[in-house]
Amino acid sequence: LLQPPAIYIRLAGCSSELFLVNSKTTGHAMSLRTLSKLTAAALPCTVSSYIELPGLRCIELPQQHPVGGVGVAWSDALLDDAKEICDTGDGCTGVMRYTGSQESHCHDWCGRPQFCMVNVEEDGSFPFSPNAAWTSYVKSDYLESLGISPAYLRSTLGANTDMPAAKALQPEEHARPVDCSDFGHKPWDGPPVVLISTELASEAASRGSPPFPGACHVMYQPADVPVHWLTSEKSSFVDGILSEHEDEVLPVFSASAPDQDFSPGSAPPGTPHRYFFDPVPEFPDVVPGSKKYILSVYFLSPESFCSGPEGAQLSPASVRSELGGRHVYVEDGTHHTREAAFRNYHFTMFCGDFSKQLFPPLALIYSLAYVAHAMVPEFVHWKASRMFFHLPDAAQGVRSMQIAGLEGYLENLIMNPKKEKMMEFKQTFTLLSQTLFRYRYKENATKRAEVAACAACDAKHRESNRNSVAKSLRAGSTGAVADAAVAVVFCVMSRRSASGLRQVVRDTWGQGLADKAPTVVQRFFVGKAANATHVLHDSNVGDVVELPVVESYRTLNLKAFAMLTWAHSSYPNLQWLVRHDDDVYLRAPALLAQLAHRPPVRYVWGLFDHGSSPVRDPEHQHYNSYKQFPEQTHPAWGDIFPPYARGLLWAMSADLVAHVVADFIEDIKTQPGILDEAAAELLPHPDDPAVGVVLTTLVKEGMSVNLDDRDFNSFSLNPSCNSTFSNIHNRTWVVHHVKPDTMRCMWELDSAEAVSNVASRNSAIDASNRLFPDLCLCSTEVVEEEDGEEEPFWYDRQRFNSAR
Repeated sequence: LLQPPAIYIRLAGCSSELFLVNSKTTGHAMSLRTLSKLTAAALPCTVSSYIELPGLRCIELPQQHPVGGVGVAWSDALLDDAKEICDTGDGCTGVMRYTGSQESHCHDWCGRPQFCMVNVEEDGSFPFSPNAAWTSYVKSDYLESLGISPAYLRSTLGANTDMPAAKALQPEEHARPVDCSDFGHKPWDGPPVVLISTELASEAASRGSPPFPGACHVMYQPADVPVHWLTSEKSSFVDGILSEHEDEVLPVFSASAPDQDFSPGSAPPGTPHRYFFDPVPEFPDVVPGSKKYILSVYFLSPESFCSGPEGAQLSPASVRSELGGRHVYVEDGTHHTREAAFRNYHFTMFCGDFSKQLFPPLALIYSLAYVAHAMVPEFVHWKASRMFFHLPDAAQGVRSMQIAGLEGYLENLIMNPKKEKMMEFKQTFTLLSQTLFRYRYKENATKRAEVAACAACDAKHRESNRNSVAKSLRAGSTGAVADAAVAVVFCVMSRRSASGLRQVVRDTWGQGLADKAPTVVQRFFVGKAANATHVLHDSNVGDVVELPVVESYRTLNLKAFAMLTWAHSSYPNLQWLVRHDDDVYLRAPALLAQLAHRPPVRYVWGLFDHGSSPVRDPEHQHYNSYKQFPEQTHPAWGDIFPPYARGLLWAMSADLVAHVVADFIEDIKTQPGILDEAAAELLPHPDDPAVGVVLTTLVKEGMSVNLDDRDFNSFSLNPSCNSTFSNIHNRTWVVHHVKPDTMRCMWELDSAEAVSNVASRNSAIDASNRLFPDLCLCSTEVVEEEDGEEEPFWYDRQRFNSAR
């Protein structure tokens, strides 16, 4: 960073300042706080996390104004300097600044931050007070010590203290340059990225020139703004679209694009990639309250109603009257009202026409955050499976409500021991859905839109690179050039001794992948020989990669991460990575079509395990020591792994692969070249929960991650048509635990009915209509494990990821 002509002033600890002035960047200055973030230097200081609280004043540290001054303009650098001073000051709990509209006050205080102190009074009062003209930045650990959440503090001190909702673009904002320098954990080598409004794009199209020549333009499309002019050649500067608008080719949480080099698309040639964008501001940072009441009723608007008996329309006033004047809430756009509606209630009834609202409804996310069991109109319940597979199990569908007796029914549901299983079911899927939404909306809408814009431009840039490589290959280039043409890699976890199984995969469904080379490739990954008997019999085929990990079941975790690292470094223009076992039968065209219609933005697709407990028995092959995976204290399930995609088969976007690889490299940087079982004890075991642990770490560090579990019924964990759980049917894409003879049988059936043509004729976006040849002629008998439960795990076998 200190390249001439740069000037450094002084560096002597956390409270000191370091300024860099570079003529090439017109005097760009950064504080030590910012510099430490960029360099991750080991500095002898503590950098706290601060929570922004608009509309609140803290208790002021008297006569403490070491930075800024009268008449000084506010800036991010000034805030960073104030936070640095607070981090080293005894008793400092935060910073506050004047954000009001009075010019004289602004002259005195807009650029002169004040500092917060602990409450020294013994009356137990809050150390904050509502004041619309001030904004406080309070240390998060101080709020934790008070035992309150930021959201609860805002609502407690006044309904008018809500933070402005984060948006992809603010109403009057028509263009925003996006910093993609850290996208995908690599230096950005694409063009500058700009997020633009539909108004600006329309104006540029009418005059026939791009707003920012040489940039990658990503347009943000609100749900109520049509864009018919996009078919014009004058709009060719639009490189990508983030759309709130759903239609037949862009349902919730999907992507629409022209034909891609690895699979057919759903958009006309030459049109930009569109990614569905759900503008949820962010997941509420709240603490669920004690459940004091049985039922609240939430209305979408003052004009909304609930369906009552015999077609009656129940208004907010009529329901409030029946509930004794309490427990009825009407949406007014504030956090305060939503918190009051859900925080202290076991159940919440949703009333109103949600078909005209953006999906998912913000109120539903709030109810999950506060663990209030939602009872929703049938439309919301039906649409819920388009977000997550088990969301309909968390949000119960209701056709009509009858207030009289409803509270008594729900109270019996809570208190009756015979209903315990039913309540456990509701609690399980409410907490499960809460976690998935928290992963997706960890970042606010502004940041998520910027990341999606980077992803759209990155995807176009990589595809352009692959197309250039394809031309070189047609001209006769080979070797490293061919690796640059790879869009999708299928990484197969295998053993050195499993050469026969690898050959069956090559001879059967792997043929379809070979036909798509070099755009789609399949590689088998094995470890280093532990002894002379571990012979690799098919090393001459050219698709087996020997990893620097000793072959052992206990090193599966290391093998998996080493495999991701190898793929990430080998294929510079990769878009998707698919990891699967070597005993899997896959209908690959369906998966490739699925990936072509998913936004490659920190995305994982697979069969997810949401409540697996780590094995603590040292004699078990899946043993996890407390060093490998520290004991967890989930409020409902105790010591469990975070959500993870089962290892039989999952897919991950290349940007997220890069972050996972960076985390792995950091973990093993002190280990020797060849990784062994001793090194494996550093990571959770086996590899699928280990990847899940990395993902939850990324989320805890502030990153949004999109887990897609909607195709639960596309998987069969048993190669059987009569098993009680996860059996084969005519919509199955992925079958696990398949023996060689069974795999050949399945391939013969698929080949006979030309499964690849069937898949291409099926709707690429509507899994409910995607049918395949019946594999039950190849079905095998399986012995299912007993898990000690009185009843087998229940799941809806008819629920598919429908785009209806």
